[in-house]
Amino acid sequence: MKKIMMLLQSPFPPDIRLEKEIKSLSEAGYKVLVVCNQYDKKSIPDFAYCDIQRIHALFNSVSLNRILNFPIFFNPRLIFTVFKAAFTFKP
Repeated sequence: MKKIMMLLQSPFPPDIRLEKEIKSLSEAGYKVLVVCNQYDKKSIPDFAYCDIQRIHALFNSVSLNRILNFPIFFNPRLIFTVFKAAFTFKP
């Protein structure tokens, strides 16, 4: 089975375009992993057509979590999560 790993800066779901793309890929026989940020500790929605690996929120403040999870190249939380996901998922 072919595997695809998608990196997303924003929380997932909701993103209707990405949801449609993932659904189409899943129906075509691909296994999809989405690596995304999670800014709110309480919100952990699920999506049936893919696996989701979130960079979890550390604080209760959404704005502080947005600053810490900013996806610049030198963000160690982002880099660690992406490499860990790539090593285990093998896209």
